[in-house]
Amino acid sequence: MNNQVLVYLHEGYADWEIGFILPELAKAGYGVKSVSTDGLAVKSMGRISILPDQRLSSVDPMESFHLVILPGGDSWNDPNNHQEILALLPTWHRKGIFIAGICGAVIGLARTGLLNTVKHTSNYLPLTQQLAPNYTGSNLHSHRLAEADQGLITASGIGAMEFSCEILKALKVFSEARAEEWLNFYKHAIPPQWMIKMTQKYPD
Repeated sequence: MNNQVLVYLHEGYADWEIGFILPELAKAGYGVKSVSTDGLAVKSMGRISILPDQRLSSVDPMESFHLVILPGGDSWNDPNNHQEILALLPTWHRKGIFIAGICGAVIGLARTGLLNTVKHTSNYLPLTQQLAPNYTGSNLHSHRLAEADQGLITASGIGAMEFSCEILKALKVFSEARAEEWLNFYKHAIPPQWMIKMTQKYPD
């Protein structure tokens, strides 16, 4: 399988929710390819205009990805939106491709049925139940900021760092211990062991 990551961009996507993970994946040697439904430029929630690499329909169905990332945003609340990408996800998941959705994108995942049998989280369970009427996985819903189970990674919109940490572990970019160090450093300013050892090696 190629070291490729597919990022689905859409009008009003939440900028910060993918801002932590993409640089780490690029540093680890992953190719990051962005798509939108029609291939046209989209504006993020922060009103930054982004031109994706290609339209969704031009993605080669034989091309393999390690991971598909779905950032959140308010547009996921409408069931008429994002139908093209949601229709592809079950097939990609069966092929062993990791699917990672955060914030509103978790509602989209719930509509596909993919969350009915895996541990997952979301912004707010009652909202997920309301906006995804065919969702039956509430007994597997957790209140953690991010979860990873059976190739599916989900996160609350306030868990972008935890989302990134779960992706780094799932793809084995970092060991579990190193990923937790990464999270503690960037979220809680706890220096990782390699930094502590460096200061011991070069004392004042």
